[in-house]
Amino acid sequence: MTSIRTHKWTRYISALLVLTFVAVLYPTSVSAADVADPPAKVLLFPVSDNSGSDVRALGRMASGILQLAIDGVAGLECTDFSPTSAIVRRARNEGRILPVQVEAGTSDPMQAVRIGHALLMDKVIIAQVESIRTSNSPRLVETVLSGCMYDVRDNYDVEADEPVASPVVERAFGVVGASRTRANYKGSERLLVREALQDGAYKVSQILSGKSVAEIDAARAKPERKKSAWRGLGWLLGVGLLVALVAGTGGDGGGPSPAAAPPIPDRVEVEANAIRLYWTPPSGTSLTLLRYHIERSRNSQPWQRIDGGAADAGRTSWPDFDVETSNTYQYRIRALYTNSAYSEWRVFTAVVFNPT
Repeated sequence: MTSIRTHKWTRYISALLVLTFVAVLYPTSVSAADVADPPAKVLLFPVSDNSGSDVRALGRMASGILQLAIDGVAGLECTDFSPTSAIVRRARNEGRILPVQVEAGTSDPMQAVRIGHALLMDKVIIAQVESIRTSNSPRLVETVLSGCMYDVRDNYDVEADEPVASPVVERAFGVVGASRTRANYKGSERLLVREALQDGAYKVSQILSGKSVAEIDAARAKPERKKSAWRGLGWLLGVGLLVALVAGTGGDGGGPSPAAAPPIPDRVEVEANAIRLYWTPPSGTSLTLLRYHIERSRNSQPWQRIDGGAADAGRTSWPDFDVETSNTYQYRIRALYTNSAYSEWRVFTAVVFNPT
């Protein structure tokens, strides 16, 4: 019996059993989730409705859709600033925020940072629906959704216990969301508005994750399908017929109409996170204005249609959020009328984006 207890293999086996037992009680391996940084807490304030549309509770709808989209971004945990939010209710009961603040919300960055600090948030987001555009043939709804995200810690002076005077934007967004195109649609417009908001909210979530508008559009673009030889022949015949028609009418190839008066560019302003254009609507024409087209040239490059570059007839200003510091931007605008006629382009003064 003594020889068995003192045999070297017995000692090795006993030590191995003890180590196994200890490893079960105290795991030495740590999963990636245990060491990963916790998600940043984001506070989304109620989305403002600046569209001037008659869509009922548009801001509330946009707030709910945008909150879900942001909450789905890896590394972000989004809470809406509303009376039904558990975090907001707790802060109100503890006196860290006032009931009137909850009811009113805010569109002021300083106030948003102050509330975000009181709620122990990492970031705050202010957003608005800029416009809604509807097309009937085929039926389509487009919405422009814009806003800014601010880092609470970077914009709060702990010693003074106050937000900084001019909060710095961490990330800005301005996107166009579109519903699915439907021919002969007779259903509710609200459904199309919701689809457009969901598309815009998805783009916002991608921008907050670090992607650009161009990357988002490229990722969502449908792959081009291969055309058969007959389709290619048909396309060539169609182009040839169109050229023959234009040549036969002696027209200008579909150029601007003399009856289509252009808008008048007024000024270009550099804001904290955007370049905003102002113009005067066209006058001296009997045609009915449908919308404006806006194009941009960056650093003297060719003109390009940009995301959101279509403004409703009732608007006289337009913001471009997809801008970068120290780049030179120039814009041009034309008017499109309900009879499909369009005006000549009018060019704005070039400006360098260097926000103060």
